[in-house]
Amino acid sequence: LLRSGTSVGANYRASCRAKSTADFIHKLAIVEEEADESIYWMELLVEGKIVKENLLENLMDETNQIHSMVVSSIKTLKEKRNPKSEFPNSKLEKRNSTCTYIINCSNYIYLTFLFHFFKAQLIFGIF
Repeated sequence: LLRSGTSVGANYRASCRAKSTADFIHKLAIVEEEADESIYWMELLVEGKIVKENLLENLMDETNQIHSMVVSSIKTLKEKRNPKSEFPNSKLEKRNSTCTYIINCSNYIYLTFLFHFFKAQLIFGIF
C-alpha cells in the first residue's frame, strides 16, 4: 500500500511533464493502475480484519475520487486526442494546477494512511 499509494503522486507528477498527448495518456494509465492497487490493498486490510473499516473509510473514498478523476481524464483525452500534437502552452498552466492538486491529494492519502495505521497499532496493539 505504501508503494502504490506514493506511486500515485510520483507518476502523476511524471505525467505533468509528458511530451505529447499519447505520453500523457500513457502516464495517466499508470496513475490509474496505482490508485486501483491502493484501493485493493486497503480493501484487503479491512477484509482481513487487520484495520477497522472506519479507520480507512475516508481514505478509501479519497482514493476512489482520485481514481475516478484520472479515469475521466483519460477518457476525455482519448476522445480529443491527436497523438502527434504537443500540449498547447495555454493549457500548460491549467494542467500544472491539476497536477499539483493530485500530488497534494496523494500525499494526503499517504499521510492519512500512516496516521491511522500507527494509531491502530497504538490502540489495538497490532504487530
